[in-house]
Amino acid sequence: MEPADQQDRLDEDANRRRRMAERLATELAHAPGGRHGVGSDYVASRAVQVRLSSAVEARAALEEAPTVVSVGRPEDVGQVSGSGGVVMYVHGGYFDDWSIVFPVVPFTGLILVCVDDLGDHCMQVHDDSPEARQAVSDLHAGVVLALENRRKSIGDGSMPPDPVPLRDLA
Repeated sequence: MEPADQQDRLDEDANRRRRMAERLATELAHAPGGRHGVGSDYVASRAVQVRLSSAVEARAALEEAPTVVSVGRPEDVGQVSGSGGVVMYVHGGYFDDWSIVFPVVPFTGLILVCVDDLGDHCMQVHDDSPEARQAVSDLHAGVVLALENRRKSIGDGSMPPDPVPLRDLA
């Protein structure tokens, strides 16, 4: 395969992953009956439960997402609001290799991580170990702070405005 063909394939995989993550966020935000953290059949059919300790990509997404929220491009960060709450999606990684989706209002602890290699599925961090609980708590605290930093950067003109303003969680 030629390098240009490989890049096209990578771009196609990344675009598919990003679309899936954004649909997952929409499905969670518009949960049946407004039940927070409960998704549709689409969400249930896409999520594969994993332990954080066995999913390197999930760990990277949890650790890196607050930085992307704070300084990432507008197309890499978004929120969807609906009867199921406010759900955030973040696309990131050094090579744009993951997307993470999670309810932020209310923060339920549900974490979905999409990576190109999983095709039409995503990882649901399903782990109640102290390490996993701390990582999920750190994600929430980091995102709250990152949204405030993002708002300030947009306000002082050092960052372009988001097409749709993100809800501040502080």
